[in-house]
Amino acid sequence: MHCRLPWLALRYGFLLLFALLCVAPAGAQEYSFSVPQLRMQVQVQEDASVRITYDITFANNPGARAIDVVDIGVPHAGYDLANMSASLEGVPLTDIRPSEYVTPGVEVHLGNQAIPPGGERRFHFEFTMPEMVYQDTTREDYASLQITPTWFGEEFVTGTTYLQIAVVTLPGIRPDEVLYQETPFDNKVEYAGGTAVLWRWTDAKATGPRLVGLSFPKRGLSRVVQISRFELLVRRFAESPGARFWAGVASLFLLALLYFRFTGGTGCVLFVPLFIAFFILISASPAAHLLSFAPLIVLVLWNEWYLARRRRRYLPPVAQVEGGGVLRGLSPAEAAVLLEMPLKKVLLLVLFGLLRKGVLREVRSSPWELEVVEAFRTYGAGLPDRKAERLRAARDTGGVIHPYEHAFLDVLEKNRGKPIQAIDFGGAMKKLIESTVGKMEGFDLSDTQDYYRARVAHALAEAKAAVQPEERQSAIDRNLEWILLDRNPGPIFTGGGYGYRPVWTRRAGGEARAPQAPPEEAASTPFSPSQQGRAGEGAASTSFGVSRPQAPGEEAASTSFAGWREGKGAGAASTSFADWADQTAEELSGAIPSGSVRIEGARGGIIDLSAADRATADLFEALSESSGGGGGGGGGGCVCACACAGCACACACAGGGR
Repeated sequence: MHCRLPWLALRYGFLLLFALLCVAPAGAQEYSFSVPQLRMQVQVQEDASVRITYDITFANNPGARAIDVVDIGVPHAGYDLANMSASLEGVPLTDIRPSEYVTPGVEVHLGNQAIPPGGERRFHFEFTMPEMVYQDTTREDYASLQITPTWFGEEFVTGTTYLQIAVVTLPGIRPDEVLYQETPFDNKVEYAGGTAVLWRWTDAKATGPRLVGLSFPKRGLSRVVQISRFELLVRRFAESPGARFWAGVASLFLLALLYFRFTGGTGCVLFVPLFIAFFILISASPAAHLLSFAPLIVLVLWNEWYLARRRRRYLPPVAQVEGGGVLRGLSPAEAAVLLEMPLKKVLLLVLFGLLRKGVLREVRSSPWELEVVEAFRTYGAGLPDRKAERLRAARDTGGVIHPYEHAFLDVLEKNRGKPIQAIDFGGAMKKLIESTVGKMEGFDLSDTQDYYRARVAHALAEAKAAVQPEERQSAIDRNLEWILLDRNPGPIFTGGGYGYRPVWTRRAGGEARAPQAPPEEAASTPFSPSQQGRAGEGAASTSFGVSRPQAPGEEAASTSFAGWREGKGAGAASTSFADWADQTAEELSGAIPSGSVRIEGARGGIIDLSAADRATADLFEALSESSGGGGGGGGGGCVCACACAGCACACACAGGGR
């Protein structure tokens, strides 16, 4: 029983508090009134100011709180209390102060003239507002004025209102010269030597703005307020809550899109204060909000353009060591990965390497279809170790299969009979990238990239230096995949009227021969960039290739590549092998599904701020570990808002008493 006492005390305490909260509002009186009539008169002055006069009838509802204060909204903050006067049923009211609830606005205290429940009184208020008549943006010789009468909080007002707005121009302005803006006049008459225009509504609601406007000749005015189109746009934007809300949503979305695309989804901790600061900026300054759109849109477009350009950059962070030396002995496909060549080109190099070594053969040219040669097939044979079987077959024929090539052979065997473009090589490509990155550990990435760029240049120079067709064919055979790593290898394959055909297209009957030692595995003096340009050297002088003379049964090199593809023999017109390779690479784009080679740690953004996220997480974790032990006044108010179309903008609002 003792253990339940604290719980029971807490329970009944909450029940008592809830009861008090429910009962309290019932005993408190709130403002509740109707506004049977609201008349507003605006007199234009020579100095671009206006004299505004209100006559408002308040009818306080029975049982409501006495109306002891009236809040009147004014067009802008440039008002002067000294030129304001108020009265209630002719009795002057002198206690006029800046409003605590309406901005901009004033509050008039009724004192002992407070309107009791059930009472009805006429409230009179007049004041001068400067800077109200603007230069019209449509006609140089015209001025413009827009204004809305005050309004009251809808939670206090009942019933409808007879609302009348009258604007009186300076003398000398004829009725036919005065033009309305958006809302037509209900009446337009000559008055006091000038023109008076009138709008009236018999069943209006005094709970929101009612914007009206007019344009008239500038005759008689000593000045007008000048406003640029941008300032006008800012004013209209500032006075449109709906537009500001949706524009704010759009701005914050653009900011988030730009930030997280730029950082690749990192830096969440830094984004929070950035988001808050930007939100405060656009909330406080409509001009800054509008001006932010252009740079945000430009930066988003630039960021997307840049990311599209570097989309081929798929390498994750490499555990390299500056000055760690060059990683030699990579195949052309692995070098292409380090150089972040397009994945479709890397795939083409892998397939060309397997074709050149005789592990694959071409079944059809269109659509392109390849198959694994019988000696290297391992599926369906019940072999316990398919990789070992392929390596044995390669040794028997004097060739080598790279570890990463097994994944590609597995895919090809599983999809036998399908066009290459219809096969998913995404998993195999991912393994190739991961294995290449793993090999780079401890080496210098930039030095290694420079080394293989020099290797490509060396292969090109060697092929260019070969003048005779047989010599050029031999040079290209030795360095085919390296040459294809160049941005524009086409001239190498067609120079001097020569039309190159790769070795697998020259084998008699299309049958594969024993795979030759691939260029990158030939044991000899290692290549160095200084060897670039030593054309005509045999493969024995480098570690990248061996010269292979034309084998018996091979077709002559004079048969063009296009002729062989079309079955027309040596008489066909020569077309570059490079053109076909480029076209085929484009067709291979579908063989590497988007996202299938995404490597953990690779970032899609331009900068990586994950370190900031980790540091912040560590900080909060440390803090959590170290701290393990330890109005008044109701009523009124409304938002003063108006739209300004090519003219002045003035508005007034009030929260009906408190």
